[in-house]
Amino acid sequence: MSENRVATWLLAAIVAAAPLIYGLTDPAPLSVFVAMLAVALLCCKPALRGTGDWLLAGSLVAIGAGYALVLWQQLSPDFWPGIQPDVVWKQMADLLKDGTANGPRISVARNQPLFALGNVLACLAAVTCAFFVARNKRNAELLLKVVAWSGTAYAVYGICAFVLYPEFVLFREKVLYRNVLTATFMNRNTAALYFGTCAVLWALVLAREARRRDVVRNGAWQFGKLRWDWKLGARCAGFLICVLAMMLTGSRAGVAISFAGIIAAVLVLLRRELNSRRARRWTLGSIVVGAGLLLLLLGGQVTERLSEHGLTGGGRWEAYQSTVRMIADHPVVGTGIGTFVFIFPRYRSGDVAIWGIWDKAHNTLLELAAEAGLPLAIVITLAWVIALALMLQGMLRRRRGTIYPTAGLICGAMALFHSMIDFSFQIPGFAITAMVLVGVGLGQREPDARRGEAASSPPASRLTA
Repeated sequence: MSENRVATWLLAAIVAAAPLIYGLTDPAPLSVFVAMLAVALLCCKPALRGTGDWLLAGSLVAIGAGYALVLWQQLSPDFWPGIQPDVVWKQMADLLKDGTANGPRISVARNQPLFALGNVLACLAAVTCAFFVARNKRNAELLLKVVAWSGTAYAVYGICAFVLYPEFVLFREKVLYRNVLTATFMNRNTAALYFGTCAVLWALVLAREARRRDVVRNGAWQFGKLRWDWKLGARCAGFLICVLAMMLTGSRAGVAISFAGIIAAVLVLLRRELNSRRARRWTLGSIVVGAGLLLLLLGGQVTERLSEHGLTGGGRWEAYQSTVRMIADHPVVGTGIGTFVFIFPRYRSGDVAIWGIWDKAHNTLLELAAEAGLPLAIVITLAWVIALALMLQGMLRRRRGTIYPTAGLICGAMALFHSMIDFSFQIPGFAITAMVLVGVGLGQREPDARRGEAASSPPASRLTA
């Protein structure tokens, strides 16, 4: 019996269902998933081994303590020396002429930080639980299998919905993105990155299968030795379905980052087999040509938006400048977690188009610094640097099971990069998936001997259909 069996199956159910209900953007289903993650975490058997594990544990504790301190200060009527409440509270007192009996707060919207903690709690619980259960290789394999196949199922639904009733997301009528695929998400950029992440997992699985079947030898591809069976065909179908769904979203950044992740996944996992420049150039060129053909055949929305707006546009740069001004006015504890939508109109640049409501900064790090202060943003940034460095070390040191730290590193980096130009990490349905993959990468970053696994333990189950 594998370790943490109950926690593993509960986490697998959570990560499979997370994107289903509109990406968990509604508070009610999100609260249910946070409770389920808490139960899964309570069912885990913690195990910390070595300096890296203690660094990770310290990072999570620092993040939790940072959020607790910021939350206490934003909700408390007593302020630290040198910190003043936002000017909106004095303006309200002057208008109402009642002196604000309950007193001002740091948060520009009273109690809003409490309501905005759901995604934070979900991410912390998901990565911690995945880290503990993925210390067992079979559990790690199961989680990768669940993410890959559930993503394929959502892609099939998304394609069918795009063909049959593109103006609806499940039972809701779309307000935007009526001519592109969003599947169960409300935003096409998040959908593109989610399906791109699943495509990266399938690319890693196919690359691992190429190694097992000895398709790449002495720096050359030997497709004549490849034997097709229903398992290999199912994996190829899963990859192609996820790529097709990703292309139909029409997201510029999502498609570009996903293709970069696919290329990195193949080259990294086969780096020892592709031991010549010619082999690496041929493999890279083939993937790039294939991506170009897909863009020509299926990427009409993407190429049209690239020709009209390039890689920028939409007022993002001006919004970033406005957010930086917010940070300068509230550098220590921010304006209040979840209050960006309330305070941004005050700082909104005149160069930003008047169309639309900016409820997100389209840069998660800037929005975090604006809402929770620079110190907490720095702590979270350092924690991510530690996690990525540990997964990179694991990817380079492991000879067997390299797929796990590679998946965590590449998918985590994709999510981080995309969150610097959009808000994918602020959509819980995607954030939980990304954090589970990061947890798997961290849990499986050490070689088998270093993790204390018996040499005679049964091999991990393959990612089969």
